[in-house]
Amino acid sequence: MNVVVDSSVIIDFTRARLGVLRVLLGLGKEGKINLLVPMIVISELWAGREMATTAGKKKLQTLLSKFACADFTFEIAKLTGELLREKVVDGFDAIVAATALQADAFLATSNEKHFSKVPSLKFFKMQKG
Repeated sequence: MNVVVDSSVIIDFTRARLGVLRVLLGLGKEGKINLLVPMIVISELWAGREMATTAGKKKLQTLLSKFACADFTFEIAKLTGELLREKVVDGFDAIVAATALQADAFLATSNEKHFSKVPSLKFFKMQKG
């Protein structure tokens, strides 16, 4: 199973050790899921203040080494355009959603509301119990 990880999940983890990233990393390490990070998420993360320091860059690079990078392909670009035209999601989130759809992946995000109008998008949810 593929899981595309939104920047919100990584930020929640790096700033406050909150959210589902610890579970996702464990499942990825066990080979139960494939973790994908869209290139636009890397741009979003690199824009953070923490990235102005060598320590911040090193910490994030170590974390990102556990993900496969999802390139911004021609197909993802077309799907992004469709999502923007239909006004179901805005800005960078359109690229993240298109990446998840193109990879037939679940999306892990802390901002499910931002993506709620995207048809056929599946969300990663932690099972309770």
